[in-house]
Amino acid sequence: MLVIGEAQAQKDVLVPRKNEDGVYGFVNQYGKEKIDYQYLYAGEFQNGYAVVMQQDSFYYISREGELASRGYNLAYPFFDDYTIIGKGGKFAFIDKKFNIVQNRWFNEAYLFQRGYAIGKTAKKKFLLSEKGRMNRVTNSYSIPIQGEVYEVVEKMPYFPGGDKNMQKFIRKHISSEVTIPLAYVSFRVEKDGSLKDISVMGNAGETTKKRIKQLFMKMPPWVPGRESGDKVRVKMNIPISVNPEDE
Repeated sequence: MLVIGEAQAQKDVLVPRKNEDGVYGFVNQYGKEKIDYQYLYAGEFQNGYAVVMQQDSFYYISREGELASRGYNLAYPFFDDYTIIGKGGKFAFIDKKFNIVQNRWFNEAYLFQRGYAIGKTAKKKFLLSEKGRMNRVTNSYSIPIQGEVYEVVEKMPYFPGGDKNMQKFIRKHISSEVTIPLAYVSFRVEKDGSLKDISVMGNAGETTKKRIKQLFMKMPPWVPGRESGDKVRVKMNIPISVNPEDE
Protein backbone atom coordinates (compact mmCIF):
# COMPACT_ATOMS: atom_id res chain seq x y z
CA MET A 1 0.00 0.00 0.00
CA LEU A 2 1.31 3.42 -0.89
CA VAL A 3 1.86 5.83 1.98
CA ILE A 4 2.40 9.59 1.64
CA GLY A 5 3.89 11.98 4.14
CA GLU A 6 1.77 14.35 6.21
CA ALA A 7 3.14 17.50 4.58
CA GLN A 8 2.44 16.15 1.10
CA ALA A 9 -1.01 14.88 2.11
CA GLN A 10 -2.04 18.39 3.10
CA LYS A 11 -1.24 19.61 -0.41
CA ASP A 12 -2.91 16.79 -2.33
CA VAL A 13 -6.57 16.53 -3.19
CA LEU A 14 -7.32 12.80 -3.15
CA VAL A 15 -9.95 11.67 -5.62
CA PRO A 16 -11.34 8.13 -6.03
CA ARG A 17 -10.78 6.64 -9.47
CA LYS A 18 -11.65 3.30 -11.09
CA ASN A 19 -9.15 1.57 -13.40
CA GLU A 20 -9.83 -0.57 -16.47
CA ASP A 21 -10.30 -3.64 -14.29
CA GLY A 22 -13.10 -1.96 -12.34
CA VAL A 23 -10.97 -1.60 -9.19
CA TYR A 24 -10.86 1.68 -7.24
CA GLY A 25 -7.90 3.61 -5.90
CA PHE A 26 -7.10 7.28 -5.22
CA VAL A 27 -5.17 9.82 -7.27
CA ASN A 28 -4.19 13.40 -6.53
CA GLN A 29 -5.17 16.54 -8.42
CA TYR A 30 -2.46 15.78 -10.99
CA GLY A 31 -3.74 12.28 -11.70
CA LYS A 32 -0.84 10.61 -9.88
CA GLU A 33 -1.71 7.42 -8.01
CA LYS A 34 -1.51 7.93 -4.24
CA ILE A 35 -3.43 4.95 -2.83
CA ASP A 36 -3.26 1.62 -4.65
CA TYR A 37 -6.12 0.32 -6.80
CA GLN A 38 -7.48 -2.35 -4.46
CA TYR A 39 -11.11 -1.55 -3.60
CA LEU A 40 -14.44 -2.74 -5.00
CA TYR A 41 -15.78 0.74 -4.22
CA ALA A 42 -14.25 3.99 -2.97
CA GLY A 43 -16.02 7.20 -1.96
CA GLU A 44 -14.76 10.74 -1.58
CA PHE A 45 -12.88 11.84 1.54
CA GLN A 46 -15.07 13.60 4.09
CA ASN A 47 -13.58 15.01 7.30
CA GLY A 48 -10.40 12.99 6.87
CA TYR A 49 -11.88 9.59 6.00
CA ALA A 50 -13.21 7.82 2.92
CA VAL A 51 -15.55 4.84 2.75
CA VAL A 52 -14.16 1.90 0.75
CA MET A 53 -15.32 -1.65 0.09
CA GLN A 54 -13.20 -4.77 0.20
CA GLN A 55 -14.75 -8.22 -0.26
CA ASP A 56 -18.20 -7.96 1.38
CA SER A 57 -17.55 -5.18 3.91
CA PHE A 58 -17.22 -1.41 4.05
CA TYR A 59 -14.29 0.25 5.83
CA TYR A 60 -13.02 3.74 6.57
CA ILE A 61 -9.51 4.63 5.42
CA SER A 62 -7.29 7.58 6.29
CA ARG A 63 -5.71 9.89 3.74
CA GLU A 64 -2.54 7.81 4.10
CA GLY A 65 -4.41 4.78 2.80
CA GLU A 66 -4.48 2.96 6.14
CA LEU A 67 -7.57 1.06 7.27
CA ALA A 68 -8.96 3.05 10.18
CA SER A 69 -11.95 0.89 11.17
CA ARG A 70 -13.27 -2.62 11.32
CA GLY A 71 -15.59 -3.86 8.57
CA TYR A 72 -19.30 -3.00 8.42
CA ASN A 73 -22.26 -4.08 6.28
CA LEU A 74 -23.04 -0.41 5.68
CA ALA A 75 -21.08 2.80 6.24
CA TYR A 76 -21.97 6.44 5.58
CA PRO A 77 -19.38 9.19 5.00
CA PHE A 78 -18.45 11.56 7.83
CA PHE A 79 -20.48 14.54 6.64
CA ASP A 80 -20.58 15.56 10.33
CA ASP A 81 -18.64 14.58 13.47
CA TYR A 82 -20.84 11.47 13.75
CA THR A 83 -22.07 9.07 11.11
CA ILE A 84 -23.99 5.80 10.74
CA ILE A 85 -22.72 2.25 10.35
CA GLY A 86 -24.74 -0.93 9.93
CA LYS A 87 -24.03 -4.51 10.92
CA GLY A 88 -26.28 -7.55 11.21
CA GLY A 89 -29.39 -5.60 10.27
CA LYS A 90 -28.84 -3.02 13.03
CA PHE A 91 -27.51 0.53 12.91
CA ALA A 92 -25.36 2.64 15.23
CA PHE A 93 -23.76 6.08 15.39
CA ILE A 94 -19.99 6.32 15.57
CA ASP A 95 -17.59 9.18 16.25
CA LYS A 96 -14.33 9.88 14.40
CA LYS A 97 -12.50 7.46 16.68
CA PHE A 98 -15.00 4.79 15.55
CA ASN A 99 -16.53 4.42 18.99
CA ILE A 100 -20.21 3.50 19.03
CA VAL A 101 -22.13 6.26 20.82
CA GLN A 102 -23.46 4.88 24.12
CA ASN A 103 -23.04 1.40 22.61
CA ARG A 104 -26.59 1.65 21.31
CA TRP A 105 -27.88 -0.17 18.22
CA PHE A 106 -31.09 0.73 16.40
CA ASN A 107 -33.61 -0.71 13.96
CA GLU A 108 -33.53 2.58 12.02
CA ALA A 109 -31.09 5.50 11.95
CA TYR A 110 -31.10 8.89 10.20
CA LEU A 111 -28.32 11.42 9.70
CA PHE A 112 -28.35 14.97 11.03
CA GLN A 113 -31.12 17.44 10.27
CA ARG A 114 -31.52 20.74 12.05
CA GLY A 115 -29.00 19.74 14.72
CA TYR A 116 -30.02 16.17 15.54
CA ALA A 117 -29.57 12.62 14.26
CA ILE A 118 -32.24 10.05 15.10
CA GLY A 119 -32.10 6.38 16.06
CA LYS A 120 -35.21 4.26 16.56
CA THR A 121 -35.88 0.92 18.20
CA ALA A 122 -39.24 -0.83 18.14
CA LYS A 123 -40.55 1.27 21.03
CA LYS A 124 -38.04 4.06 21.64
CA LYS A 125 -36.58 7.03 19.79
CA PHE A 126 -33.26 8.71 20.58
CA LEU A 127 -31.87 12.08 19.50
CA LEU A 128 -28.12 12.53 19.01
CA SER A 129 -27.00 16.16 19.18
CA GLU A 130 -24.09 17.60 17.19
CA LYS A 131 -22.15 17.70 20.49
CA GLY A 132 -22.53 13.93 20.97
CA ARG A 133 -25.26 13.94 23.60
CA MET A 134 -27.92 11.25 23.12
CA ASN A 135 -31.34 11.58 24.75
CA ARG A 136 -34.47 9.49 24.63
CA VAL A 137 -37.74 11.07 23.47
CA THR A 138 -41.20 9.69 22.80
CA ASN A 139 -41.69 7.82 19.53
CA SER A 140 -44.28 10.38 18.46
CA TYR A 141 -41.77 13.24 18.75
CA SER A 142 -40.71 14.82 15.47
CA ILE A 143 -38.23 17.59 14.79
CA PRO A 144 -40.08 20.61 13.37
CA ILE A 145 -38.93 21.59 9.89
CA GLN A 146 -39.65 24.96 8.31
CA GLY A 147 -42.28 25.03 5.56
CA GLU A 148 -44.03 21.94 6.92
CA VAL A 149 -41.39 19.65 5.44
CA TYR A 150 -40.24 16.81 7.72
CA GLU A 151 -37.15 14.63 7.61
CA VAL A 152 -38.28 12.03 10.16
CA VAL A 153 -41.92 11.09 10.69
CA GLU A 154 -43.85 8.28 12.35
CA LYS A 155 -44.41 6.50 9.02
CA MET A 156 -41.72 7.25 6.46
CA PRO A 157 -42.53 7.35 2.72
CA TYR A 158 -41.64 4.30 0.64
CA PHE A 159 -41.68 3.04 -2.95
CA PRO A 160 -44.89 1.07 -3.71
CA GLY A 161 -44.23 -2.51 -2.66
CA GLY A 162 -41.07 -1.65 -0.73
CA ASP A 163 -37.33 -1.74 -1.44
CA LYS A 164 -37.39 -4.97 -3.48
CA ASN A 165 -39.91 -3.48 -5.91
CA MET A 166 -37.80 -0.32 -6.16
CA GLN A 167 -34.73 -2.40 -7.05
CA LYS A 168 -36.77 -4.19 -9.75
CA PHE A 169 -37.90 -0.82 -11.12
CA ILE A 170 -34.32 0.49 -11.18
CA ARG A 171 -32.96 -2.59 -12.95
CA LYS A 172 -35.84 -2.55 -15.46
CA HIS A 173 -35.05 1.03 -16.46
CA ILE A 174 -31.24 0.78 -16.34
CA SER A 175 -29.23 -1.12 -18.95
CA SER A 176 -28.08 -4.51 -17.66
CA GLU A 177 -24.50 -3.51 -18.49
CA VAL A 178 -24.56 -0.34 -16.41
CA THR A 179 -22.85 -0.24 -13.00
CA ILE A 180 -23.78 2.56 -10.62
CA PRO A 181 -21.31 3.07 -7.75
CA LEU A 182 -22.69 4.03 -4.37
CA ALA A 183 -24.51 7.37 -4.65
CA TYR A 184 -26.94 9.27 -2.45
CA VAL A 185 -30.23 10.56 -3.84
CA SER A 186 -31.93 13.46 -2.07
CA PHE A 187 -35.56 14.32 -2.82
CA ARG A 188 -38.83 15.42 -1.26
CA VAL A 189 -41.92 13.19 -1.21
CA GLU A 190 -45.05 15.32 -1.50
CA LYS A 191 -48.41 14.49 0.11
CA ASP A 192 -49.57 13.00 -3.22
CA GLY A 193 -46.46 10.78 -3.40
CA SER A 194 -44.75 12.72 -6.19
CA LEU A 195 -40.98 13.30 -5.96
CA LYS A 196 -39.60 16.85 -6.08
CA ASP A 197 -36.18 18.57 -5.78
CA ILE A 198 -34.26 15.44 -6.83
CA SER A 199 -30.47 15.68 -6.57
CA VAL A 200 -27.69 13.07 -6.69
CA MET A 201 -24.44 13.09 -4.68
CA GLY A 202 -21.55 10.66 -4.45
CA ASN A 203 -18.80 9.08 -6.51
CA ALA A 204 -20.82 8.60 -9.73
CA GLY A 205 -19.88 10.60 -12.83
CA GLU A 206 -22.05 13.44 -14.06
CA THR A 207 -23.61 11.32 -16.83
CA THR A 208 -24.53 8.61 -14.34
CA LYS A 209 -25.91 11.18 -11.88
CA LYS A 210 -28.10 12.57 -14.65
CA ARG A 211 -29.30 9.05 -15.46
CA ILE A 212 -30.16 8.40 -11.80
CA LYS A 213 -32.06 11.69 -11.56
CA GLN A 214 -34.06 10.88 -14.69
CA LEU A 215 -34.79 7.44 -13.25
CA PHE A 216 -36.29 8.92 -10.08
CA MET A 217 -38.31 11.40 -12.15
CA LYS A 218 -39.92 8.40 -13.90
CA MET A 219 -40.83 6.60 -10.67
CA PRO A 220 -44.49 6.05 -9.84
CA PRO A 221 -45.84 8.02 -6.85
CA TRP A 222 -44.47 6.83 -3.52
CA VAL A 223 -46.63 6.01 -0.54
CA PRO A 224 -46.48 9.37 1.30
CA GLY A 225 -45.24 9.82 4.84
CA ARG A 226 -47.62 10.27 7.76
CA GLU A 227 -47.36 12.13 11.05
CA SER A 228 -50.15 11.74 13.65
CA GLY A 229 -52.20 10.05 10.93
CA ASP A 230 -51.94 12.93 8.44
CA LYS A 231 -50.06 12.88 5.14
CA VAL A 232 -47.01 15.16 5.26
CA ARG A 233 -44.19 16.28 2.97
CA VAL A 234 -40.94 14.47 3.78
CA LYS A 235 -37.35 15.05 2.68
CA MET A 236 -35.47 11.82 1.93
CA ASN A 237 -31.80 10.93 1.45
CA ILE A 238 -31.21 7.33 0.38
CA PRO A 239 -28.20 5.33 -0.92
CA ILE A 240 -28.40 3.64 -4.32
CA SER A 241 -26.03 1.29 -6.18
CA VAL A 242 -26.40 -1.05 -9.14
CA ASN A 243 -24.04 -3.90 -10.00
CA PRO A 244 -24.92 -6.28 -12.87
CA GLU A 245 -23.28 -9.14 -10.94
CA ASP A 246 -25.96 -8.79 -8.23
CA GLU A 247 -28.67 -10.09 -10.55
